[in-house]
This record gives sequence, structure tokens and C-alpha cells, in this order.
Amino acid sequence: MGGEDREVMERLACPFIPISSKPIKLITWSPLDRGRIKLNVDDGSCGNLGAAGGGGILRDYKGDVIGGFVHTYGHATNTIAECRAVYDGLWLCRQLNVWDVLVESDSVVIVGWLASGICKYWFLWNFWEEVKIMVRELNVRFRHIYREANMVADFLTKQGSQSLMSDFNDASSIHGRIRGSIRLDKIGLPYLRK
Repeated sequence: MGGEDREVMERLACPFIPISSKPIKLITWSPLDRGRIKLNVDDGSCGNLGAAGGGGILRDYKGDVIGGFVHTYGHATNTIAECRAVYDGLWLCRQLNVWDVLVESDSVVIVGWLASGICKYWFLWNFWEEVKIMVRELNVRFRHIYREANMVADFLTKQGSQSLMSDFNDASSIHGRIRGSIRLDKIGLPYLRK
């Protein structure tokens, strides 16, 4: 707003509320170096104690699907569902004999726990101990990412929250919209984050 406009607004005793805008960031899913594998996991809960599910997808350095899962967890909190999704994703890596994995999640809480090796909730300790064992076995690293870079896992999670369950070993058995997101990730099309 220009100086004259501001002066008129002040004379008329109209409140002036400045509008601030956040810069928009371009967020992309990024592949790893040749020979490396990435597991993206996510959780979802309809209410923070509600129908919960998790999903995850394993991709190689080209972005090609190696495997993935959609699981339902009954009624649970977001934290329980996220912990279960990490567990299920690592279990899938073990089943497929996939090692040296980077796990990405948009859960700051879970990634923080994984970095410190400490789970704060006693009722998750059984899962947590198994997760720690698989982390050592599979040479796993963890990284927090924005939700926009985790859209494929987010779509899979929504299916899990709707009581759908499946494991898959390639992209052919994945819902069309999710296959489209996988293609967009492969070509590096960015998502917008405010």
C-alpha cells in the first residue's frame, strides 16, 4: 500500500492490517546415488485416536519401485501409526534383502527418536526394540523431509486409513493416482510449499 493510501486510511480511522506473505518453496523427491535405496514412510489417523494406517514405498536410485506396503492399524494415534509404518517398512526391507537404506519421514517426532535411539512412550517399546535391531542389521539412516516430498507414502497411508491392506513388489499393482505421483517424482516435478 502506497503512502497516500495509508494516509487516507488513517484519516478515516480504518484499521490497517498488514498482510505478510510467506515465500513459496519448491519441494521435490530426490533420488539417491547409484546403488542406494530409499524408503519413504508415512502414517495417518482420522482424528488423533482414530482409524489409522501407514504406507511406505521402496525405490532405487532411478526412482523405480522395488516394493511397498499399505497397512491398516485399527484405532491408534499418529505416533503409534508412524512407529508401526517405520517398523513395517524396515520389515519389508529385510524380506526383500535390501540393505543400506535411507528412510525418509515427515514426522519430526519419529525421526528425532530414531536419531537419538530413544522412544519416549513405553507402550511402543516392543516395536522400538525391533526397529533398533533392524536399523543395525540393514545399515539404515534416517532423514526428515517435508510432507510434499513424501506424497507417494502419504497417498498409500490414506488407503491404509481406509482399512485397505496390501504389499507390492512393483508399480503395476499400485492405484493409478499413486503411479502418477511416482512418475512425477521420477522426473523431478516440484510440489509447492508455503
